[in-house]
Amino acid sequence: KMFNKGGAKGARKKATVSSQFKESLHSLMQTLGQANPYFVRCIKPNGEKVSNKFAPQMVMNQLKYSGMMETVRIRRSGYPVRRTFEDFHFRYGVLGRNFPGDSKQKSIAVLKKFDAEHKNWQIGNTKFFYRENIERMIERSRDAELREVCKIIYGVVITFIIRKRYLKTRQKIILVQKYCKALVYRVRFLKIRNAVICFQKYERARQARRLFAQLLEQKRIEEERRREEERQRELERQRELERLEREKKEQEAAEMRKRLEEEERKRRENEAARLKAEEEERQAAMAKMRELEEERKRQEELKRLELEEARLKAEREAEERAAQLAAEKEALERQMEENKVKEEAEAAFMIIGDLDSALKAFQGALGLEGEQDVESDTEDDDIEMESGFEDDTSGM
Repeated sequence: KMFNKGGAKGARKKATVSSQFKESLHSLMQTLGQANPYFVRCIKPNGEKVSNKFAPQMVMNQLKYSGMMETVRIRRSGYPVRRTFEDFHFRYGVLGRNFPGDSKQKSIAVLKKFDAEHKNWQIGNTKFFYRENIERMIERSRDAELREVCKIIYGVVITFIIRKRYLKTRQKIILVQKYCKALVYRVRFLKIRNAVICFQKYERARQARRLFAQLLEQKRIEEERRREEERQRELERQRELERLEREKKEQEAAEMRKRLEEEERKRRENEAARLKAEEEERQAAMAKMRELEEERKRQEELKRLELEEARLKAEREAEERAAQLAAEKEALERQMEENKVKEEAEAAFMIIGDLDSALKAFQGALGLEGEQDVESDTEDDDIEMESGFEDDTSGM
């Protein structure tokens, strides 16, 4: 029982040959139903199934028995090559690009070109029918035309590649020329710059010397002006002393005149008193009138003297005020001129220092060899100018 049961189970699991054939046929029919079938006949080259061996008689028998020879004969008797209008124009349109008309007319012109008598080709509703000899001629012409087109394309591509290579070479040559020219211009620029620096050095030295000479000239002018001012002040002082002496003398004269007038008045009064005493009765009226007249004259004389004294005092005050204003004006002008000269000198020294610092910075950035010489010359000029300026200031 156990053996029979195992045999029955094994029989159910194993498929038979017929079931395998049915399943294979069913899958093949499904595959054929899903696709467009193309039948390929396989020809055996030899009976031993080895490579690089061909048996002509065996191959001919297979072709004869499979009906291929009959099929070839039948197809040769008709129009074996069949192409739609679109397919023909797509494949052989390169041959009819010089013909006028639409795609169909161009295709007909191509066929007439190879068979003008219309013997080996026909036109259907949607296809062209033609024999193999026409197809071979058309294919050869197509290959020749495509070969010419390929030559043109090849020439264009080669031209593009060669031009690209030429442009790269030209760019490299231009780059080399650029660096060579840059070197030449750099050397020329360095020479010109060294010459300009040398010129600047001598020019700045000349300007410094000229400024030093100007400062000396200004110092000389200032000393002359100071001496002139001292002389003017001495003259003014002498004039002031003379004026004071003259005023003192005038005051003394006025006092003397007043004293003499007073004595004269007293004398006249005494004389008048005596005359009055003598002729008091006889000339009382005349004495009184004379006394009144004398008093009036005396008052007028006193008023005149007071006015004269006030006038002289006002004139002295006006002269003193004018002299003081003139002295203050001259002192102010002298102070302004001194400040202006000092400012110009300071501005000149500042400009020279800025120029020297700018030159040092420029030379330090470019790394020049003659930097130390320029700096030493500039420092010597600055030291000479500073020493000269100190001598001038000490002399002032």
